Amino acid sequence: MMSTLAIIFGIAAIVFAILNLIFLKKNKDSKLFRFLSISCTAIVPALFYVEAAQYVIKKDIAALEDVVVTIANIVLGLVIASIVINSISLLKK
Repeated sequence: MMSTLAIIFGIAAIVFAILNLIFLKKNKDSKLFRFLSISCTAIVPALFYVEAAQYVIKKDIAALEDVVVTIANIVLGLVIASIVINSISLLKK
């Protein structure tokens, strides 16, 4: 469940970052989108960590080996994409 939420928040972070760029290009205030993007980006690893901690508490080694390894790469990609897109808007100013 947390994996799904992490992916949803990661995609939301990228969408808000793109909206930030669009509003910046149109010379409109884009601070809200930047804030939402950074907030979603911060939530993604937290959700991932909570899920991994739950597997450890349950001693579900199979889930740790299976889910965590797969989702870690997806989460990393989403976070990197969000950082890069947000960096573009900061560099354009």
